[in-house]
Amino acid sequence: MIKSSPKSRNLATNSLFGAFFLTLFGWGLLHAWGIHIHARVFTHILLAIPGLALAGVTIYRYRRHWPIDHGSRFQLDFRAISSCLLLAAAGLGVALFVIDGSIFLLALVALGMVLVPWTRISVCRTHFFISSAILTAGAVSGLVLLSGSVHPLYYPLAAWILLAIACTAVFSAVLTHGGRLDRMPMSGYSAMTSASRLE
Repeated sequence: MIKSSPKSRNLATNSLFGAFFLTLFGWGLLHAWGIHIHARVFTHILLAIPGLALAGVTIYRYRRHWPIDHGSRFQLDFRAISSCLLLAAAGLGVALFVIDGSIFLLALVALGMVLVPWTRISVCRTHFFISSAILTAGAVSGLVLLSGSVHPLYYPLAAWILLAIACTAVFSAVLTHGGRLDRMPMSGYSAMTSASRLE
């Protein structure tokens, strides 16, 4: 484990949300490509291994570091609905960059997804998996509705870019937090709270 500051720990913890989304979307792109080339079941199993492994590590890190508010329930108020719509729109935006076919721009957008302070968004902080599902659904919807001009052989290349950036984000979280149970406080790490460990 490297010596980390509160800022780096905030960044590493926040990156888990973006990494999980990139893992799911990249994993899906690999299977979409497999369907296009009429791959056998064994090929789909092989394609699932990197996504499944990375998702598993991300969930493990989420359970050790993500801030949890055990009293929160999902409420469909205006704030939650607007946040969900913004998440779906963000997913659609990522799909547009996949469809665009620019590797460089896609890599920049994917990097941006792991740098967003997701824990500051209430619905993401308290409902990690629901928010991830909404973000992924927006990306998949955009891909299905707008991908008529994209050659499916571009999908595996885009998928490996997304998975590589997700892997880098998770590896950064591993280096930053080590093997500790180091759950982020609801307010984020700070100089005052950086030594705290919340069960």
